[in-house]
Amino acid sequence: MRWLRDFIKLWRDSALAANQRGAALIEFVLTFPILVFATLVVFDIGRSAFTIMTLNGSAADAARYASVRGTLSLNPATTQQIIDFALDRAIAVNSDALNVTVTWNPSPLPGAEVEVVITYTMEMIMAQIANVDPISIRGRASVTVH
Repeated sequence: MRWLRDFIKLWRDSALAANQRGAALIEFVLTFPILVFATLVVFDIGRSAFTIMTLNGSAADAARYASVRGTLSLNPATTQQIIDFALDRAIAVNSDALNVTVTWNPSPLPGAEVEVVITYTMEMIMAQIANVDPISIRGRASVTVH
């Protein structure tokens, strides 16, 4: 009877060891793509959040620049100077893909509003492995002209 227990123990240990190695490989093959996909999603979310903050900060800086350089200032700024200022502030973003608009409401005189809007179309990394469209990101700031 002892030989039967030893045989069962030997068979169970060897079969389980082989099955566990195979199970680990199968689990890895099944979970690895999910982990890669989740990592890329988190990376894309972080990139888009950074881009949103960059565009909002750049628009705020450009709006302030425009507000202190209205028509009655000693050194009035042109729309192109404000656009160039905004593009210089947009770090780590492809400046060729940025679209900057400056709107004076009603004119660049003290008491009026200046609005700077920056739009950017961002390609997602997920587009390489999934059918994900580019997203449009917008930064906006509005300041009263001094």
